[in-house]
Amino acid sequence: MSKVLVILGELSDRDIDWMLANGSRTTVSPGTTLIVEGKPLDALYIVLDGTLSVTASSLGDKEIGKIICGEVLGEMSFVDGRLPSASVTTIDECLILSIPRRLLTEKLEQDVLFSLRFYRAITKFLSSRLRGTVRRFGEDTDYLIYQDPDDERAIGQSVENPDLAQSRFEWLLQRLKAEEGRRKKEEGRRKKEEGRRKKEEGRRKKEEGRRGDGEKEEGRRGDGEICSIS
Repeated sequence: MSKVLVILGELSDRDIDWMLANGSRTTVSPGTTLIVEGKPLDALYIVLDGTLSVTASSLGDKEIGKIICGEVLGEMSFVDGRLPSASVTTIDECLILSIPRRLLTEKLEQDVLFSLRFYRAITKFLSSRLRGTVRRFGEDTDYLIYQDPDDERAIGQSVENPDLAQSRFEWLLQRLKAEEGRRKKEEGRRKKEEGRRKKEEGRRKKEEGRRGDGEKEEGRRGDGEICSIS
């Protein structure tokens, strides 16, 4: 997970608070295409848990790599603006933190210090990845594991304070888990309240039905009395 650690190591606590406040924690089902080759991205993704597959149409949709926990997806669109060169699909159930592109773009434009820290982090792990690519150049392989052990070590060396970055990542997960717990609790409370409301509505309709039956019975008795008088 060195890639996300580079970012968390560069950003401030306030930056991370902003990401949590403006991002959304999503559980993505297996077989879901998160990124479509050639299609614009609408978010920056941080993989919190799970495994994803990378495929390229130029290779007949062959799998060219895997993405695991700690990978950041979509960051290159903030560097060169080009469309994704590969598709990314979930292999198993994944936990993803999504930060809307529009909000992140606005933040980068309006907050100079955040922008400097964000792009510094991207520069670090792109540099490490480039060194890894050069090292593997000429090897007889067209398969890439995004977090190759050597790349992990290279990117990890770019983290100035790995302990702080690691603690921030764990804190981020705890915050998201707590937020999810609150959301589920609120959803449960809302459903319970909805159940009570429907039950009360049913009771009210039943009571109205009984009153209606009583009025009908009273009407029949009145008609009978009129007939007797006649």
